[in-house]
Amino acid sequence: MNLNKFDQYIFNLKNSFEINRVILIICFLITYFVLIPYLPTNYNYKFGDIAKSDIKSPKNLTVYDQDATKEKIKRLKENIFPVYDFDTEILDNIKEKVSLYFEKCRQNIPIKDNNIRIQLRKELEELCNCKIRNSEFRMLERKKFSEDIEWILMKLISHYMEKGIVSNNSKIDVYKNRGVIIRLLPSNEEIEKKDIYTFYKLNIVKKLIQKNYIAITGHYTKPYVLRRFLTYLATHLVQPNLHYNKIETEKRKNEIEKKVKPVYYIIKKNEIIVREGSPITKESLAKLNAIKKERNTGSLIRKCISILILLFLFSFIIYQIFLKDLAMKLISARDVLFFCVVITFSAVILRILTNISYLLSSSFSDVPMFFYFLIPSAITTILLKITVNEKYAFASSIFVSFFMYILVGPVMMIYSLLGSLYIILRTECCSERFTFIKVGFELGTFNLLAILGLSILYEQQDFLSLSTGINIFAGIINGIFTSTIFLGIIPIVEILFRYTSELRLLELGSLEHPLLQEFSKKAPGSYQHSILVGRLSESAAKEIGANSLLARVGAYFHDIGKINKPFYFIENISNNKLNKHNNITPNMSALILISHVKEGVELAKKYKLGDEIVDIIKQHHGTSLIKFFYKKALEINEGDSKQDIDEKNFRYPGPKPKTKETGIIMLADVLEASSRTLNDPTPARIKGFVKNMIEAILNDGQLDECRLTLKELTTIRDSFVNTLTSIYHHRIEYPKDDKPNSTNKN
Repeated sequence: MNLNKFDQYIFNLKNSFEINRVILIICFLITYFVLIPYLPTNYNYKFGDIAKSDIKSPKNLTVYDQDATKEKIKRLKENIFPVYDFDTEILDNIKEKVSLYFEKCRQNIPIKDNNIRIQLRKELEELCNCKIRNSEFRMLERKKFSEDIEWILMKLISHYMEKGIVSNNSKIDVYKNRGVIIRLLPSNEEIEKKDIYTFYKLNIVKKLIQKNYIAITGHYTKPYVLRRFLTYLATHLVQPNLHYNKIETEKRKNEIEKKVKPVYYIIKKNEIIVREGSPITKESLAKLNAIKKERNTGSLIRKCISILILLFLFSFIIYQIFLKDLAMKLISARDVLFFCVVITFSAVILRILTNISYLLSSSFSDVPMFFYFLIPSAITTILLKITVNEKYAFASSIFVSFFMYILVGPVMMIYSLLGSLYIILRTECCSERFTFIKVGFELGTFNLLAILGLSILYEQQDFLSLSTGINIFAGIINGIFTSTIFLGIIPIVEILFRYTSELRLLELGSLEHPLLQEFSKKAPGSYQHSILVGRLSESAAKEIGANSLLARVGAYFHDIGKINKPFYFIENISNNKLNKHNNITPNMSALILISHVKEGVELAKKYKLGDEIVDIIKQHHGTSLIKFFYKKALEINEGDSKQDIDEKNFRYPGPKPKTKETGIIMLADVLEASSRTLNDPTPARIKGFVKNMIEAILNDGQLDECRLTLKELTTIRDSFVNTLTSIYHHRIEYPKDDKPNSTNKN
C-alpha cells in the first residue's frame, strides 16, 4: 500500500506542473535565505569609550589595511630612482651651428664690406644669445676665424656638456646618496648613475669654464682679451642637457604601486576585539571600524536586495524555459522539481562547506584558498547532465557559479564555472562506470590549469609559490572527489526520482539481468525478437544523435509483458496448429495481445527498471490497430449477426510515443516482426518494404508526438535497411561432397 502511494506521488510530481509551483516558491525562498549574509552587531564606539560588553568578531575577516598599504607604497616609491633624460642632440646641434658659422665667416675673409661685418656680428649674437662689441668681433676677424679658435670654443662648450649639465633649479643634489637613472636620448639606453657629482648646474659650469680655461683647452691663448672673449662666448653657448623626466618617473612609481601586495590583517571568528569594561584603544577601534564597514546594516541591506534581484532574474529566466520545454514536452514536471531541489540543496551544501572552509582557512592562513578549491561544486552539473539534459546542466552551472560568487568571490565563481562546463563537455558519452572515474581525473587536470590561470590573474603572491602548488593539489583532489561522490549518490537519485541514468542503463543492458534471463527461458522467440529490435534501434538512434543506449535497453524490455502468456504470440509458437488463438474470439485475442503492455509495465515497476523504460513499454505500440484480428472480427461479423465491430477494441490504449527513442523502437518492432514474412529479402525488396512500413505508421499518426523530423525518418529508414540487409544477407551454397567415404586430408 505504501509503495502504491509513493508511486502515485511520483506520478503526480511527474505529470503535474501545478503541484510543483508551491515547491518552486519554497525552493526559491530557501535558496535566498541561505545566500543572504548574517545580521550585524552594533560596533558604534569611539576612541576612549568603555566597552559595555565583550565584543567578538562575528566571522573570520581578512581586512584590507589601507594605512599600512599606503605606507608600504610610499616606501617603495621612495626607492624608485628618478629618471633624467640626457639629450646628446643638444650639444650636437650647438656644435653644428658654431661650425657652420665659422665656416661662413672664413669664406668672407677678408671682410671688405662693413655691412657684411655687421650682419655676421648680429648672427653671432643670435647664436650665443648675448651682446658682442665690434672690437670683440674684430679680434675674431683678425684671427681669420681660424680652425684653432673654432676648436678652442668647441672644447670649452663640450667639456661639461658631455658630462651633463642640469638647470639651476634642478633638485638632483637630493639624490646624491641614492643615485638616478640616466636615459640617453634618442637611443633610450638607460644607465644607473649613483655618482652624481659629475653633473653640474648651469651657473656652476659657467664659472668653471672661466676658471679652467687652460686646463680644458690646453692652450694659453693670447691676448688675454681674446681668451676672455672666447670664455664669454662659451658660457653663453652651453645649455642644460640633463632634464628631470617627471612623467616617466611618476609612471614607474605608479607601476610599482600596481604591483604592491596589499597589506591585510586577519580577524578570526570569535576573536575578542575588546573586553567588557576595557577602553577602546586605537588598535581595537581600527578592528571595530573594519568589521563595521564589512558588516554594517546598510551594506547588508544592499547585499540582500542585490541577491534577491539577481536570484529572481535567474529564476525567472529558468522558469520561462521550464514553461516552454513543458509545452513542447521536452521535459516533465518531475524534471522541473528535480532541478529546483538540486539547486536548492546545492545552495545549502555550498553555504555549509564554505563556512567550514572559512573556519579551516583561519587556522591555515598560508593557504587560505585550499579548502575552497576542494569543494566539489560540479556535482550539481553532472547530476543534471546525466538525469535531465545538457541545457539544464548548463543552467545549473550558472546558478552554482553565482552561489560561489556570493559566498566566496569571483575566483571561486570562475573556478566553479570552468569545472562545470568541462563536466558537461566530457560526460557527453559515458558508456561505462569507469568513464566517470576517468572524467574525474581529467577534471582534476583541468582544475590544475584553471587554478594556475586564476593565480596569475588574482594571486597577490608569486603565482609559482608553494601556496599555488597546494591549491593546485586541492584542484586535482576536487576532480576525484566529484566523480567518486557522483557515483555514490546517483543510485539514491534514481530511487527517489525514478530516473534511469546511463549507469543504470548499462546495468539493465546486460543480458545477464534476471528479468531478461527469465524472458529468454519463458518466451525465447520474443526474447530473440527484442534483441534484434535493440540492434535496429541502437543503430538508428546513433545515426540521428538520439540516446542509443536507452533505445537498445528499452528495446530489450519493450515486450517483457509477453512472459506471462508467451504462447499467445506467434514468435513463440513453433507449429501453427498449436496456436491458441484458433480457439478464442478475435476480441479475446486482441485483449490478450493488448494486455502484454500493461503486464510489461507492472514487471518493469516490480524490477525497478525506471520510468524511461516504463514509458517505452507503454508507448511502443502507441494506439496502433491489431489489423489481423480486427479483419478477422469483421469477417466473422459478415457471416453472423450484423452487430457493429468497434475499432477501438482492437487498438492499443497508448499513449503514442513521446520521445525519439520510443518512436524508433516502435518502427524497429514492426519492421523486425514483419520482415520475417519476406520470401526473398533482397536489398531492393528490404528497402521498399521498410519504406512502405514507415509510411504506413506515419500516416496512422503514431509518430505525431515524438518529434521525429522527416529528415530523421529518412536517416532511420536507411539505417534499418542496412541493418536488415546485414541480417538477411544471402549466403554461399557450399557444394556437396560426391565421395562421402573419402577423408579430408587437410
